[in-house]
Amino acid sequence: MTVSVVQLERSPCNPILEPLPGTLWESRAVFNPAATTIDGTVHLLYRAIGRSGQFLSRLGLATSDDGLTFSRASPDPVFGPEEPYERWSIEDPRLVPAGEELLLTYVVLMKPALSYGQQARTALASTTDLRSFTRHGVISPPLPELDDRNMVLFPEQVGGRYAALRRPQRLFGSDYVEYGPQQ
Repeated sequence: MTVSVVQLERSPCNPILEPLPGTLWESRAVFNPAATTIDGTVHLLYRAIGRSGQFLSRLGLATSDDGLTFSRASPDPVFGPEEPYERWSIEDPRLVPAGEELLLTYVVLMKPALSYGQQARTALASTTDLRSFTRHGVISPPLPELDDRNMVLFPEQVGGRYAALRRPQRLFGSDYVEYGPQQ
């Protein structure tokens, strides 16, 4: 798999992806995609909200040869709630290459969306094709006062360890680096 970095520009054709009113899972909104280019094709792993559940999000996949005109890869979500920690939502995907795999960090909610005292944590999955995923569980710390969104892994290990940028709510506006265990 060849993964490359691309320079992004706002498209004059916005929006490049819109909700599908006739669908159950992506009729209300599509937004916050993770984007990557694999073998010359742009892939968007996008968050979608439909009519089902209390703002329950799932992830869909759209592809493009030119980065402007996207086609959905499937009429169904490619990534949806399967584990107990995902039952309230899957949000805000982030992708980073790691060898022959892509690592996906994503937000999971500990309570229904828009609940008082909402707590978000970050989970990790891996994939080689953006259609099937291996889940590795929640990777952010279980602190009750922490709303931990937008974690992204560095594309290379630092000093033999994985590193991540995080933005916990209690330190809102202050990204910081966190390192995983020594390998």
